[in-house]
Amino acid sequence: MPPDFPDMLYDDKVAWMEMNKWIEELARHYKVQRVTSPVLSEFNLVLERNWFSIHNTYRIQFEHLSVNLLGVKYNKPTVKLLNRHGSPIDSSEHIYFWGYLRLKANYGKILIRPETLTDKIEELFEKVEIDFEEQKEFNWKYFVQAVNKAECKDILRQKSEFFKVMNKSSGIHLEFNGNSALFTNIKVASRHSLLVITSLGLLLDRVLNEKE
Repeated sequence: MPPDFPDMLYDDKVAWMEMNKWIEELARHYKVQRVTSPVLSEFNLVLERNWFSIHNTYRIQFEHLSVNLLGVKYNKPTVKLLNRHGSPIDSSEHIYFWGYLRLKANYGKILIRPETLTDKIEELFEKVEIDFEEQKEFNWKYFVQAVNKAECKDILRQKSEFFKVMNKSSGIHLEFNGNSALFTNIKVASRHSLLVITSLGLLLDRVLNEKE
């Protein structure tokens, strides 16, 4: 449990106990180990969120594949939830599952997120994102930006399986920062979101780190 667990509100305590239960269920199928949390201060996905904090980090392993699963909490006022009694939750802070990978290659600085209708309209007037001509489904689903456009297109085109993995997923926000990657589906923690992030992380580890 997080260090501040004794001082949490009742609903927050229930949420953390639920998360621990899901982790225990996951451990029946994967090797799960508590590990030190990574430093994420250079990721835009973290910087754009208020009061972001990592409470727990687990390494999830399946055979030769692994991903770090982060239980994080941050302020997101737009989230509308009900507590277990069906009443609105006053707090705008909620728990989320995020994934973190260490990468063999340096992918530079790349940000991939779901493409919105606003993005598509703005693209009619000014081209600001990176498209991959041979990946039409990916282009339709995701908005890509990078510090070095040419480098981004070159390194991702070498990973054809990467596009297949992303196309089968939805709502994924993925950021490359050198030799590491951070990703999430921006869903409040649940048994389903835990499985989504874990499965995606193991697939990305295989594809990006070229593990057979």
